[in-house]
Amino acid sequence: MFNYPTGNVNYVDPGTAWNEGLVQVNDAGQAIMRVNTDDYVGNRKSVRLHSKQVVNKNSLVVLDAEHMPTGCGTWPAWWMNGPNWPAGGEIDILEGVHDDTTNHATLHTTAGCTASSDASHPSTGQLTNAQCGFINGDNSGCGYADVSTNTGYGAGFNSAKGGVYVMQWVDSGISVWYFPRGAIPADLVAEKPMPWTWPSPFARWSTNTCNVDQFFRDHITIFNTTFCGDWAGATWQSSGCADKTGYSSCAAFVSEKGSAFHEAYWTVNYVKYFQQ
Repeated sequence: MFNYPTGNVNYVDPGTAWNEGLVQVNDAGQAIMRVNTDDYVGNRKSVRLHSKQVVNKNSLVVLDAEHMPTGCGTWPAWWMNGPNWPAGGEIDILEGVHDDTTNHATLHTTAGCTASSDASHPSTGQLTNAQCGFINGDNSGCGYADVSTNTGYGAGFNSAKGGVYVMQWVDSGISVWYFPRGAIPADLVAEKPMPWTWPSPFARWSTNTCNVDQFFRDHITIFNTTFCGDWAGATWQSSGCADKTGYSSCAAFVSEKGSAFHEAYWTVNYVKYFQQ
């Protein structure tokens, strides 16, 4: 699935990424991942980073980021993917398009998985689709929108100096939390996470309706920024980006207006993995 998500993008090799300044580690030790901002005609250069760490059940994965890509035409994500998609499953932890202010966390699986929380493991997000399976070409997945905050995605996230996203994968299901910069649990900062003491996650998929042992295995974590594609391209008009940019086509805007993407970068403090 190296070319997924779809889009008007050219993922470059490591040497090109370093040489052209698309990746760097700054003096503060933060990892920076950018897209090319030159004006030229063609798919826009970007990077896609895969972890060496493989994640399975009884894991907690944590991202601390200060900045994420935003702007018309962008489709950034921090996500997890198993082998032989969709058989190994996909967990989208932080994802959206354009000038969104709401994060969308989504699962993608083979047929037979549906989204649900339960009384003992509630979630606070808005369920946007319950069908997780890839059926008859429909790849919408099952997801939750974190409608409780305006700092969880995009410009709001960046202006608040970012925050922390946590994905938990255990016997009872899969959960995703977002903690703003000033509300990160002390136990998580101390690297002794106690998720049972945290507020309810905004996204929660119970194993009662989506068996984690059946649908998920051997995941890697991925950072990428693509453009247009199945999501950002399909919502170019409805998002208001056509009117805002003066371009009727997402692909044309991305191809010709590199200078519009100076905010399309990640600043990452760390990604940490915990076994439970």
